[in-house]
Parts: sequence; C-alpha cells; structure tokens
Amino acid sequence: MLGPVQGFVAQARRTRDFWAGSFLLPWLAGIAMNSVKNQNGEIIFPLPDEDYLKWIKGKGEKSPPHQGNIPNRFKGKN
Repeated sequence: MLGPVQGFVAQARRTRDFWAGSFLLPWLAGIAMNSVKNQNGEIIFPLPDEDYLKWIKGKGEKSPPHQGNIPNRFKGKN
C-alpha cells in the first residue's frame, strides 16, 4: 500500500500539484504490480488495466495515460 494518499494529495497548492500527486501514486502502484508479474507472481485484486501497465514498461500502443487508474493498494501472490 502506498500512502497515506489523502495527506499526500492534500498538500497540493496548485492544480498541477494535485494532478501530479494523483498521477504519481497509481503509477508507483503499477510499477509494483509489474514487479510482481515479472517475478512470475499474480495480481489477485484488483485486476490492473493491462494497457496502463504496458505504458509503465514503455511498451504502450495507445495514447499515454493522462490520469492514474490503478488503486494505491493491491493483493498479489507468487
């Protein structure tokens, strides 16, 4: 779990700071999910957006994400 999210995002003083914090936390969660998958693990909950995870790896085919769409916590197993 990455957090506390509310305290992190609440520190934003400008709209771009708010957006950056809201984008950064899901991005970091996606990096952690990719790490689990790279070690032959499985993400149990929630099912991540595969296109989003591809962009994190640098292999995205569609337009890059402009907002985070992965929660800041997930459950995985090996």
